[in-house]
Amino acid sequence: MKYIKVIDKSDVEVEGVLYMEIDNNSFEVRKVELYNGALLGFAGSDINFNGTELYKTQLFEEAEINNIKGMKAIKIEKADFEAIWQQAISAMND
Repeated sequence: MKYIKVIDKSDVEVEGVLYMEIDNNSFEVRKVELYNGALLGFAGSDINFNGTELYKTQLFEEAEINNIKGMKAIKIEKADFEAIWQQAISAMND
C-alpha cells in the first residue's frame, strides 16, 4: 500500500485535498475528501459517505499528478492517513 495527499488548487475559490490509500496495482482502497478544510466525504470498499466514491480505474502516479496545473501530490505515512480516516469516520457519527 501507499498513501498520498493530493492538493487541488485549480479553483482559486476552493482548495480540495484528497487523502488516498492506494494498493500495489494503483487502485484506490480508501479515500477522504476535504474542501476548504472541511470534510466533504469519504469512501472505502464497503462504505461511502456524502457521495464520495472510489475511482474504478487505476490512478496516475504522483509525478503525473504533479504535472497537472494546480495539483500537487505528496507521499504521506500510513499513520497520517489513518488519523484522517478516523476523523472522517468520527465526523459521520456526530
